[in-house]
Amino acid sequence: MRQISSVDQVFAAVQQVKGSASAFATNFYPVRSKLETWIGHETMNVATAPGAAFFFRKDRDFEHLYFCAADLPTLEKELLALPQINSARLTLDLIGSEAAIQPQIDILQKAGFKAHTRLLRLSRAAQSGTVAPATALPKNFHLTVADECDSAEIMKMIETCFNPLTDQLPAMYELQDAIGDRQILTVKTERKVAAALFFETQGLTSALRYWVVAEPYRSQHLGSALMQRYFKTQDSVVRFILWASAANTDALAKYEHYGYKQDGLMDQVMTSAAITS
Repeated sequence: MRQISSVDQVFAAVQQVKGSASAFATNFYPVRSKLETWIGHETMNVATAPGAAFFFRKDRDFEHLYFCAADLPTLEKELLALPQINSARLTLDLIGSEAAIQPQIDILQKAGFKAHTRLLRLSRAAQSGTVAPATALPKNFHLTVADECDSAEIMKMIETCFNPLTDQLPAMYELQDAIGDRQILTVKTERKVAAALFFETQGLTSALRYWVVAEPYRSQHLGSALMQRYFKTQDSVVRFILWASAANTDALAKYEHYGYKQDGLMDQVMTSAAITS
């Protein structure tokens, strides 16, 4: 395994596998801007084998595993030969319809991975016409774009309320970049962050990443005010998307209230044997 030092290395490794592929299999859909950030912070490594490439991205006390293989038999063979499989703390996402990803799930389970969480993608079309009245905030609360000085508070809220193994938590530099891009909205009171909504808008699509209200401030409609402001500010977006746990029925109901609907795409999160919970 070797550290990746350039985006070109990544795409070259992928293309080398594709060149010999009879039934290309992958869970790796790299976006150049994200790759540049990860590589710049020295978080990515690669291991190559005949007909396969495996990418490892460091994240807190574990690594995200991405694969490219010429076909499923090659994936099974080379995955079992990886030295890291039995000892490293790895998590891996398989995205697609249930039928499409089941063969890959079977291979990963043979290699010692287990199903951890199933996420569902929800989509919402941009709506025109009458806009619901803005939710009034309680006295001494105000809604604003996050500032750099809010980064530590927002990160603490995200790490407290979300699962790092399944929810793709941001690194601090990613969170600070989002603040710089004005893609985190907050509700504050007495200079404290009471709630936050973190999104990523690219072109005509906007992904809601984290929507969180700190426990002392719940049941005060802060989340509703954030969601309404989010939709209002993203007036050029055609489609809104997000991922939510299939087991979290309360969250799914809340998202459906705001017009999100399941679109049939799922993400099966798998974890290696070294991760016990």
